[in-house]
Amino acid sequence: MLNILKEYLLDMEIKGRSNTTVTTHKYTVNAFCSWYGGDLNNIDTFTIKQYIKFCMKTVKPSTINKKIATLKVFFNWCSRRNTY
Repeated sequence: MLNILKEYLLDMEIKGRSNTTVTTHKYTVNAFCSWYGGDLNNIDTFTIKQYIKFCMKTVKPSTINKKIATLKVFFNWCSRRNTY
């Protein structure tokens, strides 16, 4: 997972994303992976919904929306590369 995340973040930097955006994506994807703790090949919509419910306990709806958007970008990136 670490190498995939590094490649993803490098790709974002090459595309000219701001340091703040790259840092936010790094934090968000790491937080999700730490929460999930399993094989990313097994992630489905139910897993994402469980994570959202988990996040609802501690963060505002606007933050949850940002997390969802970030994870969507990450998993779409992985899908385009047949990573997961």
